[in-house]
Amino acid sequence: MAIDTTADHGGGAGAGGVDIPMQILVQPPPLPPPTARHRRTHTGDSTASSYEPQRRPVEHQVSSMHAATASDDGGGVDDVVPERKVTAFALHVAVLEKAASHVGAVCFVWATVVILGGFAADLDARDFWLVTAILLVEGTRKLAREHGNAAKISSTRGVLSRIIHFTRTSRAALQIGAGGEGSLPAKTVLRSLQVVKNLSSTPGHTGEAIRREISDNVFVLGNIRKVLQHGGERHGKMQLTAIGVLADLAIDGDAKEKIGCTGDMIAHLLDMFAGSPESAPAVAYAAQGAAHIRLQAGEVVALLALESAANCDRILREAAVVERLVMTLHHPGLQITSSRILLNLCRYSRSDHFLQLSSLTAVVPIVFKAIMVEKSSLLEVSIGLAIQITRLATPEFHKEIFGKAGVPDTDIARRLVEILKEHRTPRVKVPRMRRFVIELAIAMMRGDAELVPFFRSMELEKELRSVVRSTSELESFNMFSGSIGLSRHSSTLASLVDDAMEIMQALQDSQQMTTGQTENGKCL
Repeated sequence: MAIDTTADHGGGAGAGGVDIPMQILVQPPPLPPPTARHRRTHTGDSTASSYEPQRRPVEHQVSSMHAATASDDGGGVDDVVPERKVTAFALHVAVLEKAASHVGAVCFVWATVVILGGFAADLDARDFWLVTAILLVEGTRKLAREHGNAAKISSTRGVLSRIIHFTRTSRAALQIGAGGEGSLPAKTVLRSLQVVKNLSSTPGHTGEAIRREISDNVFVLGNIRKVLQHGGERHGKMQLTAIGVLADLAIDGDAKEKIGCTGDMIAHLLDMFAGSPESAPAVAYAAQGAAHIRLQAGEVVALLALESAANCDRILREAAVVERLVMTLHHPGLQITSSRILLNLCRYSRSDHFLQLSSLTAVVPIVFKAIMVEKSSLLEVSIGLAIQITRLATPEFHKEIFGKAGVPDTDIARRLVEILKEHRTPRVKVPRMRRFVIELAIAMMRGDAELVPFFRSMELEKELRSVVRSTSELESFNMFSGSIGLSRHSSTLASLVDDAMEIMQALQDSQQMTTGQTENGKCL
């Protein structure tokens, strides 16, 4: 590399060669001076720019000479700061990449088919538009996977109603061809339902607004009902997606009532989960591929019964519904879901169905056995169901419950205290565990006062005080949408602790009073 060791420097030094050290010449050229608009106006160094990076000391020795030459030649920097240019470029690249990965991919596929020929020439007009609808819905489905895009899609005028329009189907449409969900009409319905499912599962307040908009559409529930009616085993994935939409919508109270009012919707869901009255429940949807459908249908029924007396009435009006649900309790994979349904039916139904629900005493052995040996979700819901069975029992029959269960009441009481010791703090997977334990302890003490001294000997009061010190807002709700609690309990956990403490304290006071009266009688 050739290096000129002479340079002409102005600034009053005159002409002549000046020996420049080698380490200075090989340094990168200094940055040109900033424009006047970027200069500082305060007294002092007026040539320093607020955006100019800090220079190294060696460069600063020669920067003034080059700056003078650059200013004489009319040079300068652009008005836009380089860092801002890089940020804007990166943002544009990110936007283009997002568009290309979603809508762009779909457009490329269809444009290639249309421009280059292929099978498009062999399609009639109806199939052509079906394929077009499938590709458009597929692009929307990919966009709806992200919750931010879901909000934009739902707020765009006419998009959501058009997607719901594509979910319309009939018996004839679902029976076209032998390919099941591979036929064009079925594929259009499936992709459209998947878009609606992605939108309805959005968490938080945004998801609440989207679900309200979906449920306000007068066609969506009717279209889902047809999928449940005519889907069958050939369209299991379509039915599972449709039931998933119902599960998301059932979180909202108004949508829950709309689903219950839709004719035969509850009947179809019950038939999927517990079997029809004419068929054996054990073989209902027994296929391996339909196991998820059966579970999901039961979850929707449990959600519909939660805090809805009207839906509980509709469920209990179905033929032999209690007997069918009791049969599902014997199925290990369905016990949690069926227990949730029965728990909500007992808790929120009107008193008119007391006699109908009193037959649940037949499941006492199953429920109390689960309390003694199970853990996690099955333990939580079994304790909740045991509370309702205890409340349904008459005072005369209360003591017989534990005899029928084959488990002494003292063993149940000891187990409840052990559960409180194991759950010193609330857990996300079982947020109602400690609440149900305290409620069952209260029901047992009210039903049999002789259990109060035993609970006190097991240090229940100490555990209750520990619960009060560790209560959380997590324990105040029945269900959640993301991190937002839904369906708040009518009573707080602290109030339940107070009730339990009052029961034990009242018995202690009565015993002391009785003892005092006895001693006074002896003195007299």
